[in-house]
Amino acid sequence: MITISRLLAGATLAASLLNISASVFADTPAPVQMLKNPGLEGTYNPVTPSPTTKSLITGVLPAAWQDGSDWADVDIAYSELTTDVHEGKSALKVEYTAKRAGVCQMFQYIPKIIQGHTYTLTVWLQGNRKVPIDVYLRRTTAPYTEYGKAVVVPGIPWEKVTVKATATDTIDACFMIRPAAPVTFYVDDASMTDDGPAK
Repeated sequence: MITISRLLAGATLAASLLNISASVFADTPAPVQMLKNPGLEGTYNPVTPSPTTKSLITGVLPAAWQDGSDWADVDIAYSELTTDVHEGKSALKVEYTAKRAGVCQMFQYIPKIIQGHTYTLTVWLQGNRKVPIDVYLRRTTAPYTEYGKAVVVPGIPWEKVTVKATATDTIDACFMIRPAAPVTFYVDDASMTDDGPAK
């Protein structure tokens, strides 16, 4: 026979376990978003390539995002997409139409990554199912170390890309997107979080 005292003891144990679980979840901080304007929303600003570039780079980019192709010799037009976006009101359309030298690349500058930490990068892309696109975390200065990279060939509908990157330096870095060849593709809803020391 189950006694009242046993029932009470069981209820007390269950309540204690629930309190411990709640405490564990409460003490686990939510990941901190490291990107500015991760949703590629808000005001889109005119691209301002170097006056000495050989590239033809035109159009607008969302705040906090930059073109990194003016050292090359390519043709790129950036524009705001307001229909068929992944989430929110806007996404970025990239029309990469010609490559004579170098590459097309866009990025967001990350002020500092920490040696030994692992980072999770995500972004939603659309493409033509023909041209590979690199998504990666890279050091901003020589030797331009790539700490983690995913290579995808996105199509329609939107496809989520996830990269796990472990920093081998404490240094400034870039969240970068780079198609392998001329292509029209679309970018929306990026993210970068610090997962802490690599395990």
